[in-house]
Amino acid sequence: MVTQQRRFGGQVMCMARDRLTALEVKRTHDEGKPVLLPDGAGLYLRKQSAQGTAWTLRYRFGGRDRWMALGSYPDMELAEARTAARAKHLGRCGP
Repeated sequence: MVTQQRRFGGQVMCMARDRLTALEVKRTHDEGKPVLLPDGAGLYLRKQSAQGTAWTLRYRFGGRDRWMALGSYPDMELAEARTAARAKHLGRCGP
């Protein structure tokens, strides 16, 4: 597990990221029941239907939580989703 440091109000907090493994993602996709699994740093694997599994990014904009779809699994693998999420964070995730 990799940690990322963020500074909040003069305090340094470590946020865990890269929690999921490729095997966990595949098993979740194959199971077919709805679930929301965090990978860390705002990236989630969202399973809403028997066939549909998607990568989503949770971020704050204008003081509110927002969700951005990054791609669907298995078209976008775990490593690609992490790369896309980090790129969106660097771009500040605005609309």
